[in-house]
Amino acid sequence: MDSGWPLCHARVSTDGRDLTAQTDALIVLGVATDRVFTHKGMANTR
Repeated sequence: MDSGWPLCHARVSTDGRDLTAQTDALIVLGVATDRVFTHKGMANTR
């Protein structure tokens, strides 16, 4: 199924957080699971 969304991003700032609520919400909106990119952890550490 082509959802019309090129890519969707779910992100949390630490590995201990859960992405389920974000990914579930994207799926409810019609985003195909193969178009959901997930990221855990900090992007920039100083």
